[in-house]
Amino acid sequence: MNTLNGLDNAKLLGAVDAVQGLTNGDLSGAVDAVEGLTNGQLLDAVGAVPLVGAVCDQASALTSQSNLLRTGLNGLTTILSGLILGAIFGGVSIPPVLTDPLTCPTP
Repeated sequence: MNTLNGLDNAKLLGAVDAVQGLTNGDLSGAVDAVEGLTNGQLLDAVGAVPLVGAVCDQASALTSQSNLLRTGLNGLTTILSGLILGAIFGGVSIPPVLTDPLTCPTP
């Protein structure tokens, strides 16, 4: 017999590989994290995983663009500070360089 209720050797080895190295505490934590969730809720959460990656990509791109804008504004206020417009633009506060505001999960 090569299968038991649809479970073949390859699936069984895959399951063993997936849990190998996990401690009892790791498994208990995983059970606690999903306790009370329905199958539909779990499927929705798994389906949203690609969206998290997209949000991380966009947040990183937004941070880069914000830092470029900051650099440009800083240079502009430096130039304008020596001119008559310096009185207007001299009081502009340029925000500090942004670091990545989001810790993205790694696959």
